[in-house]
Formats: sequence, structure tokens, C-alpha cells
Amino acid sequence: MIKPRRINLSLIIFLLSCLAACQGAAQPETQAALPEAQQAAVEGQQAAGAAQADLAGIKTYLLEQAGELKVSAARLKEAGNQYYNLARASNFDYAALWQDKPDEVVKVIKEARAAWLAARLAEAAPETQRRIEAGFAAAEKAVTAQDGLALAMARAQIWTGLLAGSYRVIETSLQNGKGQTAREWLPLREFRPATRFSRPNADATLAVKGTIQGQVTPADALLAVRADLLDTYQARLNEALSDLENAARNGFAVRRAEHAALAEGYFVILSAAYQEQRGAAALAEARQLFAELRTVAYTGQDLSLTLASLEAALHNFRAAPLSPKEQAGRAGQLLRYLSLVPVEYGRGVSGGR
Repeated sequence: MIKPRRINLSLIIFLLSCLAACQGAAQPETQAALPEAQQAAVEGQQAAGAAQADLAGIKTYLLEQAGELKVSAARLKEAGNQYYNLARASNFDYAALWQDKPDEVVKVIKEARAAWLAARLAEAAPETQRRIEAGFAAAEKAVTAQDGLALAMARAQIWTGLLAGSYRVIETSLQNGKGQTAREWLPLREFRPATRFSRPNADATLAVKGTIQGQVTPADALLAVRADLLDTYQARLNEALSDLENAARNGFAVRRAEHAALAEGYFVILSAAYQEQRGAAALAEARQLFAELRTVAYTGQDLSLTLASLEAALHNFRAAPLSPKEQAGRAGQLLRYLSLVPVEYGRGVSGGR
């Protein structure tokens, strides 16, 4: 991930990395029903996806609340440092940490949650705020219960909530012609996994930069950002589902739980595009399938039927619109193939046969 340019984003990411470390204390698989913590998380996810939020207040929010965000970021950093120090004192043995100092761990998470709430993101992105609040509530209860699976799912919900919130802020900022605000939030994102043949896409970064410099219109920048980020999160969704299968096959309970929650969180980001293409009924069905996936992943049940249903629901779905560069490339391919039609026809047909 690119290092964020603003302190509030880097500190939020630091806090989430601290919560991620708790996954090391995996608990044995259980066949019990979802605990209260997970129920709170699931309800938060469902409430978050009920409707797309009106983010028109983001412009005013960011201008008027900058000082408060800075204070909240400092509190988040302090909470993250406290948790790290607790973990280091236990030699990063999280099971021992939970057993020896459960009250201190819960206190740190509560302080981090209080700092997050102080930022009042609800004024800018209420659906994201609900998801993250539910994730923090689930994390607190999971730590108290020493439930590694529930904590992994809560961490995934918080992280994807942050990604969703960042995407909405960037999108609305560009719609309002606020390229600088978009640039400040853009580092809070993920990228496609790099391979020998592909590198992380920087189209969104270049488009936002071009908007600030007056070289790219906000409308074109918004199209590039959507193409880049939605394509990235769909790739991450597919990766999470693949990793979920591998984790289940190898008996990695915590990884299985986390990847199921990550897949659901990524789909929340893509849900607007899914509804636009497939309709509200199809979206409701897909959400239900992802909620079911969380449940069966947590309880250790067979995932095959749910994954097969999700594969069918996502078949031929492409969240990202074609970027101007992709449109030009495909148009060029079409014109090239059309020009070859008479050539190939002349070679293959003689005398009408």
C-alpha cells in the first residue's frame, strides 16, 4: 500500500495493522452458532448495505472538522502504540496476552473505538460509520471471549469499511471538483497483487493529479478512479474467495473466517455497480449469500454449496467501467478485425463457394 500523505490515514491503517496481529491466537474450530459479537457484525453489514448514502456533506465536513480529525488521529496512534507494547511484552504470544491481560487489551480497543467515534465520520459516510462501529463492537467482545475467529472477522469488517469510506469520499470529492481532498484520501486503498507480468495500476493517482493540475476534468478523473478502484476491489474479492477455499481445504480456521468477511466487505464496495447491472432483487440475493458465507466459514461447515451459488451470482459481472484507454484499445481491435473480414473472406471463398 502506498504510504498515505496525511497523518490521519496513516494512523488509521496503523491501528488496523495492530488489530490484524491478533489473528495469531486462533481458537479451535467450533460448531456452535455465531456469538453475540458476530451477530452484531452481521447486522452492521446488513444495515450498511441497505442503501447508498448521500455524501453531499463531505465537502463541509472535511473543511470544518480537520482539526478534530487530527486530534482523533493522535488518539488512534496512542491506542495502537499501547497495543503494540502489550503484545511485545508478551513476546507476541497473543493467546498468553489475552489470558494474562484481558482487561488491558479490551481497554486499548475501547480507547481506539472512542477515538474513531470522535472523528464523527457519520456526518460524511454514515453507512461506513455503522459498519466500523459494529466491527469495533465485535472486536471488543471477541477479545473478551478470546475468540480468534470472531476477531479476524471483525478486523476484516473494519478494514473493508475504511476502504469503502475512502472510496465514497474520493468519488464525491471529484463530483464536487475537489481534487485535493480526493488526493488526500486516495492512499487509503488497496492494489491488485503484483505479478511478473502486471504491476499495480496507478491510473487513479495520475487522474487525480491531473485534475489538481487542471489537465484532466473531474468527470474524466472520476471515470478513471472508478475503473481503477472497482477493478482492484473485484480482483481482491476474487482473491479472497480463492484464499477462502484454500484455507478451508487446509484447515486454517482463522484465515477461513477472515477471508469470508473480507469477501463480504469487498462486495459491499461493489454493490452499487452490481445493483445497477443486475437489479435490486439480485443484489439482495447476493448479500444474503455473502452473509451465509460468513456463517458457514465461522462454524466450520462445508463451503462448497455457498461458494458455488456465489460463483453463479458473480458470473460475467464486471464492476469497473472501461477506462478511456481501454475503450480506445477495444475500439481499435474491433476496427482491425472488421478490416480483416473481406481479406479472409476473399481467401476462403472462390466462385461463390
